[in-house]
Parts: sequence; structure tokens; C-alpha cells
Amino acid sequence: MNCGALPPDLVEAELSGHEKGAFTGAIMRRRGHFREAERGTLAVAVLRLPALRERPEDVQLLVDRILVEVNREGEEQPGYVKKKMSSAARNLVASHSWPGNVRELQNTLRRAAIWSSEATLTAQDLREALLPVGDRSASEVLDRPLGNGLDLPAILASVARHYLQRAMHETRGNKTEAVRLVGLPSYQTLTNWLTKYGVDH
Repeated sequence: MNCGALPPDLVEAELSGHEKGAFTGAIMRRRGHFREAERGTLAVAVLRLPALRERPEDVQLLVDRILVEVNREGEEQPGYVKKKMSSAARNLVASHSWPGNVRELQNTLRRAAIWSSEATLTAQDLREALLPVGDRSASEVLDRPLGNGLDLPAILASVARHYLQRAMHETRGNKTEAVRLVGLPSYQTLTNWLTKYGVDH
């Protein structure tokens, strides 16, 4: 039953029912949806759950919950080491846009836990566990439609992370050289960006 499609003047009659002749066109008695649902279930609703990128405050709570599940599952495997996450890994999780929502987050944490033999999952572990989404051309990054879930902070974070990772890889972790490659003003600014975007340093 689509309540939004009911004419306003018929809502009461449709839901509560009516007697024959109660109004023009009421040619027979009608029980109404409330009475029809007696001892059953009425008014199932459509709930809109925002995408994970729209509720960043939920991400860390979900990470904690998922890690509990992952560790519980892992206890059944011989040699499994209970996992926790480094702060850099948590920063990476928080800055990722999670286009696959909670299911993608769950699968990524499971992969990271399986692939890592260490007790603490690092940002690198998480990066390796993320499935590649393919390279985006400049037009795909710059010409997305406004609205419809556009997440500018996530786009900027993705671009920043990409270049920071490349700079740290190409300089083999030499921050002074990496500062020059990415055009940041100082060593400290680079360090702050690496921490903010969850890039190991």
C-alpha cells in the first residue's frame, strides 16, 4: 500500500474503513487496512539508510564491531592472532569513501586480518586489502554531477592519498625529498598530511 498515493480526502476511509453511504461513492461497507491487519502486521515502512560516506561518525563504531566478529571467526583457525588496528589504519578507514558501504568495510577488514600475521593491522595492510576500483580519468574526478551523493572531502582525500603514497614510495620514505615532490611547504606539513590520510611514515 502506497500511502503517498492515497487522495487526502480518502486516507481516513482507506485506513479506518467506512460504512455504506458514508460519503459519495461509498457503495458498500469497507473494513479498512487497520481492521484487515488485525492480529497481523501493518505499516511496513521504507527506511533510507544514508551511505557510509555520509555518516563518518559511524565508521569507527562499525570497525570495532566488525573486528570483534573477525576475531571471533579467526579463533577457529589454527595459529590465528587476534587483531587490532593502528591509528594510521583507522585514519585510512575514516578517510576512505567506502563506495561498497558496510559490506565493503567488512570484507576489507576480513581480508586484512587474514593476510596479516601481525596483531596490529597497519594502514598498509588496509591499503593492500582494499579492492582496486580502477584508475579514474581527470574527467571522472572533475566532472561528476553535483548532488546525488557527491562527497568532495572523500574525492580530495583520495587524490591526496594517491600522491602521498607515490611520493613516499618513490623516495623510499625520505620525507625531505617527498616534500619537494608533492609541493608541500614543510616537513611538518607532510607529516601532518600523512597522518591525516592514513599513509604510513
